[in-house]
Amino acid sequence: MTRAFLAFTLVTTLLMGTAAPAAGQEEDTITFFGGGWGHGVGMGQYGAYGLAKVGGYDADQIMRHYYTGVTAGTLGVDVTGPPRLWVNILNGAVGVTLVNKQITNPGVPITVTNGIDTLVVNNAESITISMDGDDCAVSTSTGGAMIAPGCLLDATWDGDAESPTTRFEIASVTAYGSASSTTCTHTNWNAIGSPKVPCQYAHGVMHIRPDNNTASFHLVVEMDVDDYVLGISEMPYYWGPAGGQAALEAQAIAARSYAVHRAVLRDKARGGPPGDAPHWCACHVVDTTSDQRYVGWGHGDCGRGPMRVTTRPVSSTPTPTTTRSRGPPSPSRPSTPRRPSGHPSPTRSASAPPPSPTCDPFPTRTPPTPGSATPTPPGRRS
Repeated sequence: MTRAFLAFTLVTTLLMGTAAPAAGQEEDTITFFGGGWGHGVGMGQYGAYGLAKVGGYDADQIMRHYYTGVTAGTLGVDVTGPPRLWVNILNGAVGVTLVNKQITNPGVPITVTNGIDTLVVNNAESITISMDGDDCAVSTSTGGAMIAPGCLLDATWDGDAESPTTRFEIASVTAYGSASSTTCTHTNWNAIGSPKVPCQYAHGVMHIRPDNNTASFHLVVEMDVDDYVLGISEMPYYWGPAGGQAALEAQAIAARSYAVHRAVLRDKARGGPPGDAPHWCACHVVDTTSDQRYVGWGHGDCGRGPMRVTTRPVSSTPTPTTTRSRGPPSPSRPSTPRRPSGHPSPTRSASAPPPSPTCDPFPTRTPPTPGSATPTPPGRRS
């Protein structure tokens, strides 16, 4: 509202409050510089939605509109990049309690190992991990306990399945330097009122890795690139059935492009993929807007609960090249020590209820009728 008012005031001043230049007098030139909220290299979310719904643009046209000179390719064929991402969920913690929460009945247990010993966490049970010198002390709500030398832990469940039956919830976390724990929540930008929701994760496998500067640890989730994009909280999924499917597809391309680009750069700086060595994030990307806002499982839709809508299997790479599908999925994926290979399908789909008008920023606008000409995007304007 403030931006709109300021823009209206400025335009009114320019049009009505300035006299026309006299004959022969040079006109003043006013140049505006600026961008949207964020890191400045992304695309406008509402703009992309409007291009899709009102302008009839497809995903490729939207991408070319916002990113000049991009070309399409296939991740793993035309461009190299990691098939799996390490996503930092908690950075610099000294304590965390996780709860096994089944998605479907029966859910599978979460198995936690230090490489030698193993603890099993069943549905509704919890596990607590705390710094103990340079190691981590691990205990379960059922009395299990072990020490993780060097604070190296890995946890698995059916997170690489097409539809996981189990998720883990971060019930509480204690940050380095803090004397008390706090609950972990996300703001669900998809739901009316932007409610706070618990931090929950279902895809991939989990790692606990030590920090390189403080006596703390990182909680990292390793997952398939496509599963990562499902949890990006940028455009709401309900835009898909509302006429904005192409915008979601473009967002998927942009999200994958950014994530793979960051992964390549950080692997190069680190000298390889994330592993057991202490590191400032033990990751390819962090889950905040410092990289991209990743919120995990349960991406909601306008207050009606979790949903998933079809997004084309579009994967991508650093600009100026963007990629689409990876082609046929490989029978297995490279694994890191003590980590299982994942076998997720490159597609995810489900039906979705129609959005309510209060969710839609263009409720009275309709896309062009079938067969009408689709405008060619002019590319980024300078």
